[in-house]
Amino acid sequence: MTVLIVSSHPDDMEFMMGGTALLLKDAGCVIHHINVANGCVGSADLRPRQIAAVRRKEAMRSAALLGSVLHESLVGDLEVFYTQKLIRRITGLVRTVRPDIVLTLSLEDYMEDHMNTARL
Repeated sequence: MTVLIVSSHPDDMEFMMGGTALLLKDAGCVIHHINVANGCVGSADLRPRQIAAVRRKEAMRSAALLGSVLHESLVGDLEVFYTQKLIRRITGLVRTVRPDIVLTLSLEDYMEDHMNTARL
């Protein structure tokens, strides 16, 4: 079975679905993961490009530990909107990966990026 995890930012999957992802991997599932946003607003000290690069490396390390396929982010933080362009890009990923299971965030959350990711 194939699992697609669609989260908003680097670290969302690890904090909110990491345990489930590990259990699914241990059960023999192939795991694919995308952080829709790249984490570019995740620091008060680093510039957006710098922190996005740091967060990408963290996501790559996480994917390596899990043994998952990490897909490239699509937009910057605070740019996750329910638009036709993003719907098409996520749909394209779903058609490519052909998941049996999709894990994503809640439609009810404290952060708009999270809720829009769930909508997408």
